[in-house]
Amino acid sequence: MTALTPDLHALIEEAWDRARRRRWTYAAVLALLLAGAGIWGGLALTSGSRSIPAPPAPPGYHLVRAQGPVQHALVADPSLAMVNGRSLGKVRLEFWFDPKSGLMRERGSWGSIRVPDTATRCPCPAFNDGTDTNPHGPKILFERYWPVDTAQFVRRPGIGTFHGRKVIWLGRISKTFSPPSYGNGEWIALDPRTHDPVAWRRFAITTKPTGPIIDEIWVLKRFRDIPASRFWFALKNPPSAR
Repeated sequence: MTALTPDLHALIEEAWDRARRRRWTYAAVLALLLAGAGIWGGLALTSGSRSIPAPPAPPGYHLVRAQGPVQHALVADPSLAMVNGRSLGKVRLEFWFDPKSGLMRERGSWGSIRVPDTATRCPCPAFNDGTDTNPHGPKILFERYWPVDTAQFVRRPGIGTFHGRKVIWLGRISKTFSPPSYGNGEWIALDPRTHDPVAWRRFAITTKPTGPIIDEIWVLKRFRDIPASRFWFALKNPPSAR
């Protein structure tokens, strides 16, 4: 093998220098492109409105945009698990609720029975004031109960439990009467840290120290609120007037 001449050494060194300069040039160009993309992406996210256009409404329905942040939760309701003595299995219902408009969307399943994806304007208050025949709906779990309104609720001292979960229990005051004991009346369970409602339970009012539980629902999972500009409710069209 012959020794490399000084000229060949110089050519190789110059080639390496050119390669290094090309790599630095490519790196600089790539950095500029990435910086430009980052600026463009930031403008796209921060400038203008983040509202999404209305999706097409299903036949026979019209769309109504939410008026405020939409609450979203997955709820279990074992009281629906039995119909005419027949077990339906686990009940899992997903709800979206807009407190400002009172609109609520529901979907899920009662065991083997599929609940259609529907939206309605919730007519019911959190608790029955004597004017509503069906007040005990999932809206109970979307109300705010903290700080405690002592004209409507009484707090059970300390921290209690609900199916193994630590909660703060609030008992509803009915016609100025507090629940006579923990085992009677209507109770709301709050998360001790966030004070979000996580469960509702109703006991039978009896002369015994503890009445049987006749109804309860609870939140399996609470999701992050959805901005009003990104959520629509599909409401059924009213029947056309003749």
